[in-house]
Amino acid sequence: MYDRELECFWSVERLQQALDETSIHMVPTVFTGTCSSMEQLKTLLETKSQFYDGVVEGVVIRKEANQQLHAKAKLVRDDFIQHIDKHWTTKGVMKNHLRFF
Repeated sequence: MYDRELECFWSVERLQQALDETSIHMVPTVFTGTCSSMEQLKTLLETKSQFYDGVVEGVVIRKEANQQLHAKAKLVRDDFIQHIDKHWTTKGVMKNHLRFF
C-alpha cells in the first residue's frame, strides 16, 4: 500500500494491520529473516505452493524498517516465465482503488 502523505510503501506488518478489518487476505509469507547466500534464495523458489499442486511461481524479497518498505525485488522461476503468453509490461497501467480507506 502506498502512503501518499509519507511518500512510501507500507511494511507487511502495517498492511496486515490495515487488512485485519477486511476480508482481503495477504499473500503467504514463506520466510522472514536474512538470507546469507544466493543458494538460500534459490531454495525459497522450491517452496510448495499453497494454491496448487506445485512450487511457487516466485518470491518477493523485501527490505523494511520503521513500518516502511525500503526496497523490493521479485525472483521468478524461469519455468514460470516461459509459460506467460503476454507479459504485464506490454499492457497499459491501471490504478488500483480502495473504497474502505
